[in-house]
Amino acid sequence: MPSRLALFGLYTAWCLSASAQKSHFYPVRSSSLVGLYGSRIDSLERLLGNACPDTFFIQNSIILAEYCFYSEDVARSDAWLAQAEARCRKTGWKRGALMALRLRGIEEETGHKNYAAALGYFTNAALIAEREGWSAESHAMYTSMLNLCFYTGDFVGAMRIASKGLQLAEKEGAQERVARYDNIIGFIYLRQKNSAGARRFYALYLAAATRRHDTLLIADAQNCLADVCLEEKDDDKALAYLGRAMTVYRGLAAANRLNQMDRLPYTLYKTAFAYGSRGDPVKALGYMQEALRYVETVSCNRYDVAAYFLYAGNLYLQLDRPREALPLLRSGLSIAREIHHKEDLRDAYLYLNQLFARGKKFDSAYAYYLLYDAIRDSISNERTTQQIEEIGNGYSLEKKDRQIERLSQQKRWQEATLRRQLLLRNLSLGFLALAIIIGWLVISRRELKNKQRTQASANQKQHELFNLTAAVQESERKRVAQDLHDGIGTLLSAARLKLSALPDGNNVVAATQRLLDDAISELQSIAHNIMPASLLRLGLVRALQSLFDQLPAGGLHIDYMAYGFDGRLPEEKEIAVYRMILELVNNAIRHSGATVATVQLVRRPGEINILVEDNGCGFEMSRTGNRGIGLRNIGSRVTYLNGSLHIDSRPGHGTTVIIDLPDGAS
Repeated sequence: MPSRLALFGLYTAWCLSASAQKSHFYPVRSSSLVGLYGSRIDSLERLLGNACPDTFFIQNSIILAEYCFYSEDVARSDAWLAQAEARCRKTGWKRGALMALRLRGIEEETGHKNYAAALGYFTNAALIAEREGWSAESHAMYTSMLNLCFYTGDFVGAMRIASKGLQLAEKEGAQERVARYDNIIGFIYLRQKNSAGARRFYALYLAAATRRHDTLLIADAQNCLADVCLEEKDDDKALAYLGRAMTVYRGLAAANRLNQMDRLPYTLYKTAFAYGSRGDPVKALGYMQEALRYVETVSCNRYDVAAYFLYAGNLYLQLDRPREALPLLRSGLSIAREIHHKEDLRDAYLYLNQLFARGKKFDSAYAYYLLYDAIRDSISNERTTQQIEEIGNGYSLEKKDRQIERLSQQKRWQEATLRRQLLLRNLSLGFLALAIIIGWLVISRRELKNKQRTQASANQKQHELFNLTAAVQESERKRVAQDLHDGIGTLLSAARLKLSALPDGNNVVAATQRLLDDAISELQSIAHNIMPASLLRLGLVRALQSLFDQLPAGGLHIDYMAYGFDGRLPEEKEIAVYRMILELVNNAIRHSGATVATVQLVRRPGEINILVEDNGCGFEMSRTGNRGIGLRNIGSRVTYLNGSLHIDSRPGHGTTVIIDLPDGAS
């Protein structure tokens, strides 16, 4: 859910009021004047019926056209505005042309909802103001243009306008306007998921508000920083900012000093969003219900009201209460369509897609998803973000970084001054505390280093011990297997030959020969398990194939595949890999009850990948340590070979073991 334009309404009112004070051509618009429009229109028409100077006629004709427009008398409004425009073309009066373009833009924006046409009129008015050097009028037009860009989701256009306004405000030295543009640019960056850029400009806005000691603006800046925290998923910090802002707003409201009461429902909405992000939709819904109660009595921006309905509907949807969610979502969608607000439309389509999908009405869900997908790409994409960054660089927004650095230096200087004052007042205590802290840090650091050295030494010794043990074990295995084969095996074979020389027909001799055959076979099996001759003679790949071929029929079926082993591995590594695979296959046979297992060996440049997978009963990963020393031995071998081990198993879903080893031979 996107954040709303927290301060944009305030900024618009401020710019227009400032412009009106300097140029005297913006009439006051208020609902209390609606009843007076009739008498004012009649008076102005009588006044303009007489001969009068061109500038007087143009100015009052435009005011008259505006009164007619707000009285919904469109025909008379167009007639008077057309006369004013014709007189402007005749006289070349620039201020009158600007006033006429502004009113045309208002008519297209509020009357016809034709935002593209309105933006064109405001842009032309801004060009006149820029050429004539009228800064107040320029900023007023920028404000109107920004509002339209945000309605239509044109953040690239908004960045161009805000950057131009910021450049003009800096040239004028108008710090309050600079702060407002910092806020708007921060918002634009936030809408493009650039939280770092948003935080940078919001920090400038907070610093300006702090310098002015303006409690209300400080609260507004905290609301903005809360949006950054929400974007960065730091919900606790966002709630802290929102809590401080809400305290200020409630205090001002209680004292009847809060002119923009819509900040209360907005802050409640953002608080609800923070709790929703934390996974507490029940608490979030409580805040949203309070925000919606404010909407009934407080004048709020229409795009904010749409957002409140949409997010409340989303919360009901999260709580599996679709019947209560649907009317809220439809209300939000209706407002968004009425005002053509792209971000609210995007969110409405997404939530309705989720609601109908949950209700298994997949045709409606798909239709809303198509609408959501179409509008989502038009608001924010990689190209848009890149263009915004290019515009920022083009208008030398790197000056903001220098301002931030100056602010940081000023803050450090203030902190250093405060520390010096405290040091002078508490010199003795400070030195004592400093000495204690330094001593404690030195001792702690020394102890930490000693612990690290001891642990490193223990780890090294353990690693060396395992290496030595493994080497000795394999050497001893080889010796024992050789002795069994060459010693006892030879003796048994000789005894068998002696017995075979005796005459046939003796049952005792035949029985003894069978026993000797069994003993020789068992001895060969033991010697093979201790150190397979096929491994030393044929290599790892063929030794494993020989091992799997000897498995009894009807037991575990193994799909075996080896790739990339054109040459042999070092003997030590072949033995280690053989032992690990043998242990994993034995586990599958003895413990898992598997019927099928897969063994894959893949050798790539620089690495060896081993996969052993079975369809057995699996086990709880948290109990891996209780399954004997087999897996621990595998882990030790992998560590010894500087590899990595990954085990994936769940009860009833089999076991997958992946081992990656470096291949020093490549």
